Amino acid sequence: MMPLRLNLLSPEKRALIERLVYAQFTRNTVELFVFILAIVGIMFLGGNWFLEDHLNDLSMNLTLVSHEQVKKNTRIQSINTILLRTDVLQKQYTMWSQIIPPLTNAIPKNIILKNMTIDIPGKTITLAGTAQTRNDLLLLQTELQKLPLIASVTIPLDQLTSKEHPSFSLLVLMK
Repeated sequence: MMPLRLNLLSPEKRALIERLVYAQFTRNTVELFVFILAIVGIMFLGGNWFLEDHLNDLSMNLTLVSHEQVKKNTRIQSINTILLRTDVLQKQYTMWSQIIPPLTNAIPKNIILKNMTIDIPGKTITLAGTAQTRNDLLLLQTELQKLPLIASVTIPLDQLTSKEHPSFSLLVLMK
């Protein structure tokens, strides 16, 4: 059986009721949209409050860390300055223990040194003194030339003229 649908309303009232249904539907839809918008707004406000609090904590920590970092950077700069000064001093330092002991060990017993001048930038050594014999002076020259740090030893010829107790002044060039 078919349901009966009798509509005893006039067409004007039917149109009015249809408009009322559409208006009610539209009103309910707008209310739902406003309700959802209000919920989303409340969530955004809560998120904003949370993020602002987090931002404040981060900026406070960043300020503390920045202050600590400035202290560390200052300390690092002072250490670097000390290291640079030490490096400059180290480059100017001469290892005397590598020069003097081999040099003194190469001097024969019959040689008496009165003066020894070492010029590191000029790479020269000047030895002055007396020898018992000319052969001792020549022995001194050969012993010095055997050293690995010596390039050449120069004895002026006029110092080789006396046979006994010659005074000498040698010029030694280092490598």
